[in-house]
Amino acid sequence: MVDILQNIGSTLCILGLCFGPFLFIGFGLPAIGYISKRRNARKQKRSNQQHRSRFPYRLVAYAMLGVTLMTVAICIYWLFSGTFDISNDLGGVAGIIAVPLLFTIAAFRSYILQNMPSATEAVEQDPRLPVLYLRSFDQEMLKFVHLKDEEKARYNTFLNYAGDVNLPPFEQAIYTALNSSALLTFGSVESEDVTFEKYFRGEVMERIGPFVALGNPIDSLPTEGAFRDYQIDERWKDVFFNHSERAACILMQLGSSDNLQYELTAILSRRISHKLFILTPPQENLKDRYAWVRKYILREKPANWQAFSAILQKNGFRIPDEPLGIGSVLTFEKDGSPLVLVRNAFQPQEYIQPIAERLKGLQVIE
Repeated sequence: MVDILQNIGSTLCILGLCFGPFLFIGFGLPAIGYISKRRNARKQKRSNQQHRSRFPYRLVAYAMLGVTLMTVAICIYWLFSGTFDISNDLGGVAGIIAVPLLFTIAAFRSYILQNMPSATEAVEQDPRLPVLYLRSFDQEMLKFVHLKDEEKARYNTFLNYAGDVNLPPFEQAIYTALNSSALLTFGSVESEDVTFEKYFRGEVMERIGPFVALGNPIDSLPTEGAFRDYQIDERWKDVFFNHSERAACILMQLGSSDNLQYELTAILSRRISHKLFILTPPQENLKDRYAWVRKYILREKPANWQAFSAILQKNGFRIPDEPLGIGSVLTFEKDGSPLVLVRNAFQPQEYIQPIAERLKGLQVIE
């Protein structure tokens, strides 16, 4: 048993020395930079568009896959040579395999995001009118709905983007195999919180058109969900005007940033408030496991209907007499009067189908 522990320690040291610097550069530094920039994002001036990440995530993914397979082969050799007792040592061996496996999955996911089309490219490739997603950048990672892990996987799997990045079939098969081995990674790696844009992406793209958004300039990789356009400070407003005028509709959740208020005012002044649809979560009091990070590190404040309705009124919108409840869709008539289109919706289609039907009634889409 002592020999096995020594082998485990040696293996982990070799892995750390060989791949640790690359993984830190590819994942650690961007994470540290993201937190640092996010805290001061509203004070920063966007001086350039997003630079596409040049880190070789695909190469790292295959390298870590090779390490994973080599580790599995070594463990199989130990098993048949009698080096360890499967009844006593299986947990430790599974832990050794899980380390490179997790890094392999993370690198594959980053590789997929690295190759996502921009919003402009997505609109050019799809003849239908796009759907613009408005939000405060602080909200991008907020949980929108609580689901069981097996349901979360449907929205969190990166194979949702395989067609967008032309992921080869053999790499789709590899990624599927990696995720099916999630029992070695201490639970499903696809069980992250489901955000607004991940929850609605599939329905929006099936029923209406490409799902697009302006990108956060501090991103090193695009965020999961809508296709992004990244712009400098001098151009983002013009790009927003272009997207909002062209869009079949504009989806948003409750928010409070200064830029979001500017966008609301612009929507009203350009007489396209009938294109705006405000969606509320289908559940109350969602537990956010990263709430302390958002509150104490990122210094973010969650929005609620009371604060958001005050922002709507401040920017010239009329609001319903009663507060919006869970699972609601609020839109506006062309004269600016509010219309609650849906209440108590839960599934994405219960939100998006009524929106699509209203757009057809307004002859915005066919």
